[in-house]
Amino acid sequence: AVLTHKSGLSKDWALMLRPLFNSGMRSEAIAGLMLELHSLEHYRLWTLHERDIEARRAEPNYDATNSEPHEMFSSFGDRQKYRGETPKSGYISSFHKNFMKSIRPHQSKQVKIRGAFRIAIDVSYKEAKKLCRVGGKAVYVGLVTGVNEIGEIRLQFHIVSDSHEQMRAAFQAFKKTTEEYGLPPLELYSTDNPSGDSKMAKEVFPTLRGKQDELDQMSPNDVAAAMSKPRLPLLAVNPYDVRVVQSADEINTAIAAMKLVWKHRRIGLDCEWRVGDNSSQTWRYKVRGRRDSKIRTCCCSDIISQPDC
Repeated sequence: AVLTHKSGLSKDWALMLRPLFNSGMRSEAIAGLMLELHSLEHYRLWTLHERDIEARRAEPNYDATNSEPHEMFSSFGDRQKYRGETPKSGYISSFHKNFMKSIRPHQSKQVKIRGAFRIAIDVSYKEAKKLCRVGGKAVYVGLVTGVNEIGEIRLQFHIVSDSHEQMRAAFQAFKKTTEEYGLPPLELYSTDNPSGDSKMAKEVFPTLRGKQDELDQMSPNDVAAAMSKPRLPLLAVNPYDVRVVQSADEINTAIAAMKLVWKHRRIGLDCEWRVGDNSSQTWRYKVRGRRDSKIRTCCCSDIISQPDC
């Protein structure tokens, strides 16, 4: 068991708390689960006690008149006997935090031995807006996360700006660790900004250049030749499924066609467009969203009339 100054939990539960919390289970739900399992265990032991009494009474030499009466099994809440108490949600949350803090050095070493021949980098700007605030202002801009090919988090750090120099030190430390542990070098680098991140990534990870040259040789510069004899899998796009509309007339025509064809269905739109600082135009939409001086994002739950885009 893992003991604290007040109580403790078995090692099985201590190790089980991490995947339960990671899957989104709250401490209140975990406390209820423990109580349910503890109650089932009490019922199992009570059943075994009753069956043992029944087996004794079934013996041939059993004397019901001279034998002592069998003791009743303890109730679940009897503090003098069974004492069916389970930890509450507050204790479970505190226990999990302290236990994870105690094994963090081991976890950090385990992260280092996780290799990655492909890493996917993404920056989240939502977490930094809510956490790590000083004087009501955010300290960081975003949280950078790097995931390897099997979904393991291999890199995670905060940045104070979108500059590549904020990421270079962490990437160099990752490269140094892989070299010291004899792990295979990085071959693929995935990002949502390939043209902007390509130069920095190839400078930090020279092995990416060799893999890029290999992929370039498999992709002919001639489009016709690439389509006739593709050596790499091509993304098949049906032209009847994808349509790009830009002008106001084309957008209004497309919306009218969707309303006509799907008049008995709901149409969900995710719209982003620029508006002026002094824009007073109101579009008849039932919307939920945010509006600032640059982009207006909304979710249309019910279209009453279309704006003149």
